[in-house]
Amino acid sequence: MKGSCMAGKQLDVVVEMFRAYILDQGWSIVEEKDLQHGLQLLVTDGITNVFIDCYTNGNALIQGSADALKTELQTWWKQQKASLASPILQEGVVPPSLRTTVEKFRTFALSQGWSIAGRAIHNGIYQLSFTSGSTSTSINFYPSGKVLIQGNPSEMRSTLEDWWKQQQAKLALPTLWDMPISATEQSIEDTSSLRPEASPVETKVMPHIGTDETGKGDYFGPLVVAGIYVDEHSASQLLALGVRDSKQLSDAKILSLAEEIRKICHGHGHIVAYRPERYNQLYQETLNLNLLLATAHAQVIASLQKRTASHLAIVDQFSNQPLVLTALKRMNCDIAVEQRPRAEDDIAVAAASIIARATFVRQIEELSQSIGVQLPKGASNPMIVTVGREIVTRAGRDVLGKVAKLHFKTTQEILQR
Repeated sequence: MKGSCMAGKQLDVVVEMFRAYILDQGWSIVEEKDLQHGLQLLVTDGITNVFIDCYTNGNALIQGSADALKTELQTWWKQQKASLASPILQEGVVPPSLRTTVEKFRTFALSQGWSIAGRAIHNGIYQLSFTSGSTSTSINFYPSGKVLIQGNPSEMRSTLEDWWKQQQAKLALPTLWDMPISATEQSIEDTSSLRPEASPVETKVMPHIGTDETGKGDYFGPLVVAGIYVDEHSASQLLALGVRDSKQLSDAKILSLAEEIRKICHGHGHIVAYRPERYNQLYQETLNLNLLLATAHAQVIASLQKRTASHLAIVDQFSNQPLVLTALKRMNCDIAVEQRPRAEDDIAVAAASIIARATFVRQIEELSQSIGVQLPKGASNPMIVTVGREIVTRAGRDVLGKVAKLHFKTTQEILQR
């Protein structure tokens, strides 16, 4: 059993390293699925797809045709293997009560490219040491929950202190998993009978805007960014409704929940949807998907901020750069922005993810009907190339640009005869 636990930890470490690096590069994980002895990630930079097989023995296999994305991932992974030689989160080394906090610091350090060492010291205290070049910083984790960042003044120490303050501030915002277990179980079994008038879940939440996007990893269909503003009352109703990350829900459930969310948050939602023809025009102007996304998120936030006077927006992070904040400044929108990975644990972001996905599902169906072909979702479905070639044969390349994102490498495969 102990060997099994250690293997699970090795897999978790490898997967989190890849997730942090992929996020830092502005790429996306389109899909995750279980392997016999690990987990497979499907990664895209918007043009190329690469499969990464992560295994319980700590190894990883990067697959796909030879291109820049695959080469960058392979080069980075070779550099990271050394950090796995001495896992720091071993049973009996980190006290159980400290593991969650230690792992947060460790994952952040990996995303910064720092070297890591860890050791248990006296009285149940655990210490992490981070090093980059000639700079090092130590963090002591105490059984009481106290965290002490030590070392000479440096950019590394300032970065850690600022990041840790942000993490502590997040604790004031409830997540989807703060709701009672009974309510969670009821929403999973049957959310259709839960109406906005149902007894709200008791929760305290700071009024804020949440935004999320969908469609950036789909070859066919639009790019959609949605935003929802919640206050304490609407947040409790959304929790009672069973709102959660759209990736955990079927399309049918998403469409049903979207209607209920609109009733609860009437007038407090906003959507920016770029159908493929418009998306292709905008992409040609920017040649950068993250800049395009930042502008769309900023448009959604600015619109909602005018209507709600919200002081905070939470964004599902797609880049380590403050692109959304920069775009908001250009729009003269003064609002605090928190970008964080896997932000769908926030109720406003989760609701936005459902609204965005419902919009995507409806629009791709409309496009399918207009062209007379059922357009596949995703980027790796083998039917995508077949359907794309059928469209080009029947109607020409210009029509392909009305239903597909042409900068994807898939377009080259479709046009090759």
